[in-house]
Amino acid sequence: MFYNREMMTSQLQQGVCEVFFKKRNNAIRQMICTLSPTQLPLTEMAQNLAIAPPQNPTPAQQNVIAVWDVEKMAWRSFRVNSVLFFRTKGQPPQNIK
Repeated sequence: MFYNREMMTSQLQQGVCEVFFKKRNNAIRQMICTLSPTQLPLTEMAQNLAIAPPQNPTPAQQNVIAVWDVEKMAWRSFRVNSVLFFRTKGQPPQNIK
């Protein structure tokens, strides 16, 4: 299944999401994360990232989404093309191609 970067980023900015993705070592990882400005740590970098993602990202940057992991309370990232399952917490999975 293919998930769209823009759709995922938009939902992450609105609230908490659940993502299952395949790591580079082929392990499957679940992450509960967000880009919602109300849930990010109060740092200038966090607020800037949530409000204005990088302009003209490189192809490598376009394939990666940096998020705030609400369980680990730390910044993490995942590759867009490695996402196996994505949904806003409390909502059914999105099947967008």
